[in-house]
Amino acid sequence: MSLPDRPLLLRAGKFEGTMVVGLERLPRDDSDAAASFVDVGTHMRTTAGGLELNLAAAVGLYASTDNTIMPALETLDSVGFAVRRELAADLAIGAELGIRGPSSDITLYAPRVTAAYKAHVAPWAAISIGAEAGIDRGGMRSDMRVVGGELRAQLHPLKRIGIEGRAAGVRFYPQDGEGGPRGRGVVTLGLHALVEVTAELDAVLGCDAVAHGQDNLRCSVGFVVQSERPQLIAD
Repeated sequence: MSLPDRPLLLRAGKFEGTMVVGLERLPRDDSDAAASFVDVGTHMRTTAGGLELNLAAAVGLYASTDNTIMPALETLDSVGFAVRRELAADLAIGAELGIRGPSSDITLYAPRVTAAYKAHVAPWAAISIGAEAGIDRGGMRSDMRVVGGELRAQLHPLKRIGIEGRAAGVRFYPQDGEGGPRGRGVVTLGLHALVEVTAELDAVLGCDAVAHGQDNLRCSVGFVVQSERPQLIAD
């Protein structure tokens, strides 16, 4: 199935597993020296009882800087849980919980409510819109109220190749009032390509530029396996 034709939520009886290796390059806040991080992430989702269930985790593999201060390398960098329900064709709402640094002393908890809609505008093109709201609690900063949105454009110019462009924005508002009423924002722009290797295996390659007062760059390569075997969880 082409990338634009794929539904927003997995249909009953399907399972998807993703494995991604990511490289992130970013400057340090207090100097011109840069830091590099390598991690591997996995993401699994399936549908049961009318709900799409998601589980994600990322493991840190390597961290280095251009100066003598080494950043802490978290073996288990993050975990995430999410559930979504379809309200209508290609319209869904959900809830999720992300946990950054679950084994560290500065664990960050990020619960969210989400909504998403996908429009199939042509046999070879689709657009999806997403929104989120929630809080960030813990970590190295004060608690934050968070709102954000995302726009994705999917094209399938060739039979086995799909392309997805992403633009996302998130705004953080400190609950203690610091930073003023406008808070601070993060903008992400990304471009990802998907190549169909077999009917059940896709290869993906992508890069995202993240701006929040400094320029970050994250590139990733991975594989996505989709299965139509019987449901793993009964309705």
